[in-house]
Amino acid sequence: MRQATTIKSSKALHALFGVLETGNAMSRCHAIRAIERLKPADAESGRRLIDLLGDPDPDVRTDTAVALGNLEIGAATAPLLDTLRKDHDGEVRIQAVIALSKIKSRDAVEPLIECFKADGYPELDYVVDDLEFSPCWEVQSQAMEALGQIRDHRATQPLIEVFESGQYDDLQERGFKVLAHLNADQARAFLIRQLSHESPRTRRRAAQALGSLLNGKGEKRNPPQEILDTLLGVLADSDADVRMSAARALAGIDNPVIEAALVKLISDPDAEVRVAAAAILGKITSPEILERLHGFLEEQDWKLRRSVVCILGQIGDGRSQEPLTALLDTQDEDLLHEVLRSLGLIGTSGPERRLAEILSAQQTHSAIRIQAAQALGNILGDRSSPTEREEAALRIDPGNQEEAGKNDNRRLNPKHVLAATVFDENEQLGCVSLTALVNAYPDEAVAWLSDILHGQPLILLREEHTTAGLATASPVQHVDPEDDTGYSLLIGDDPETSTLASFLAGLPGAGPAPKSEEDSLTDAPVPDRSAGQLIRIFAARLLGGAAKPGAPGVDALIKALRNGDQALSREAVVALGRIGDEAALPVVVEALDSQHPEVRLAAVDVLKGFHLPSNAQVRIDALCTDPDPNLRCAAISALDSGSSVARDCLWRALEDENQQVCRTALNALTKDTCGERNAERIFALIFRFSGELRKEAGAALRRVGDLPGISRLLGILRDAEQEELHWLCIDALAEYFAGAAHTAEDQ
Repeated sequence: MRQATTIKSSKALHALFGVLETGNAMSRCHAIRAIERLKPADAESGRRLIDLLGDPDPDVRTDTAVALGNLEIGAATAPLLDTLRKDHDGEVRIQAVIALSKIKSRDAVEPLIECFKADGYPELDYVVDDLEFSPCWEVQSQAMEALGQIRDHRATQPLIEVFESGQYDDLQERGFKVLAHLNADQARAFLIRQLSHESPRTRRRAAQALGSLLNGKGEKRNPPQEILDTLLGVLADSDADVRMSAARALAGIDNPVIEAALVKLISDPDAEVRVAAAAILGKITSPEILERLHGFLEEQDWKLRRSVVCILGQIGDGRSQEPLTALLDTQDEDLLHEVLRSLGLIGTSGPERRLAEILSAQQTHSAIRIQAAQALGNILGDRSSPTEREEAALRIDPGNQEEAGKNDNRRLNPKHVLAATVFDENEQLGCVSLTALVNAYPDEAVAWLSDILHGQPLILLREEHTTAGLATASPVQHVDPEDDTGYSLLIGDDPETSTLASFLAGLPGAGPAPKSEEDSLTDAPVPDRSAGQLIRIFAARLLGGAAKPGAPGVDALIKALRNGDQALSREAVVALGRIGDEAALPVVVEALDSQHPEVRLAAVDVLKGFHLPSNAQVRIDALCTDPDPNLRCAAISALDSGSSVARDCLWRALEDENQQVCRTALNALTKDTCGERNAERIFALIFRFSGELRKEAGAALRRVGDLPGISRLLGILRDAEQEELHWLCIDALAEYFAGAAHTAEDQ
């Protein structure tokens, strides 16, 4: 097979070069791209490509330059330079100079310098309808980039001379960085001199270029002292942008002098500089820097305070928890939002009670409550053991113990406050709270999520005797929903005062619970029934991602699949697929007959991960003719390539009227499922749908090893009367032979 493939590849390359001699410019362009994909390594192929730089069609010359650069053909350096100097098409010259930057021949340095100093040869540009189309700027810019890629020091002085003239401000920023990459002593000296330029923009660009130089390999560990000293001086520049650029250039250098200088910028008169300095210092986690950042939390500058709060969260040091917690009483909602987020990122115990208070305050903006729920979940989830989580959840301040009774503990217990918001009228908050509960209490999560899916009360706490006002939590227990003696729902048990009870009131088996005014934590408006259904859908999603859902979790999902509406059933199918329990396989197979297309589609996708019984294969085969093309595509992807029905199903799919179905069938074909009829239809798909599937068809021919199909394509290429089909054949051949070597090795 390898020998046959090699022979065909040689014939294909010969045929493609034959196309290059035809008069059809579009076919020649496609042939050039195909040859590039075949990556010929022989000198003759390179020579024939180089000859195309003289083609009369500019599109052909453009594609040729691209191919020569991507193939890195060194022999093309001189012809590309000739194109750069003489071609009247701007795009051709642009691609020629880009190709030279990829080839990286030092023979191109002097001509590229000439091109750069000659402004990209503007005299070659077209004039169209009295309006000048001038790509010379891009040619000049790419010539400068190419010099930076080649990194020959001969380019340093000419570039400096051009920028010292002061006439190339539009190229200055990138030019300074190119000089930094050249990394010659004279380039460094020039950039340092620019830090004293009268133009703030020039000084800023020079500082940025020196920063890119310091970010180069090895420079951060052993930065040149001259550059450090100069940039340290620039931290006192009169322009704020220049000071920020210098600070960012110095960021990350382990040097106490630099750290001290950056700390001073926190008191800079410009707010943007203060924020930038805080961000830089946030990456330095020394105790001294952390203490300085904590001090800025008391500043009146709101922008600086907010920036420091964000940075402290990114650092994630537990020592920041206390000063951040002190800001929870702020009236600035934006600041409060960032404080909550940072506390959640830090995840250190301490602010749980305050977070619970914020979360339970319904008059507070929902975005802040959501952030409080996330932070609370992160903090509780970081506990090392369930006991520690419960102790933190039930902890109350010592000064309040005499006044705190059972109800106060219930009100401030983070677990209960989180649970109380699961059925909040704000659906996003409910989902966040449920996620926080699951992450914080993984041992109990499956039982809670199962209860939600069953439509049962979510019971967290058995009422126990308390000692010194401290409530004691017990493990979650499943009980008869009609017998709630000794149990309490998450929040107020009356549907009029409890968002959870309002959801449960109309569900089977969930009888009305007695009203308990003192246990009610909220008077939120009652949400509609759809909000509760969304939480059930989200519970199914979380259950599918649980580490150990076990039989109870699988059972809850199976019941949800059979009894839920379209959205819940679909989510249950997906969750069962993620769990991968073989016990759920028959139920997922049943879902293939669902009246809901989305459920059937989800079932098909899930079954791809199972070894399917014969009855499932038959049902999937039936879905291959479903009216919904999305279902047909999914069914084709799920076919067992070794099954007896796969070949016939693919045979039908390859003649489907839907393009995506045909594409899916092409991608699913293997040697085992091909056969003579399918091979013929693969070939036909090269020309159907306006050739949109030509590449997929070429790849399918390679995969099934259809060498006769390649012979037919080569025959069409030789037929001048079928010239309008040549470009389709060329692209299909390129796709076939681009992976032919890999296929031959496998075989």
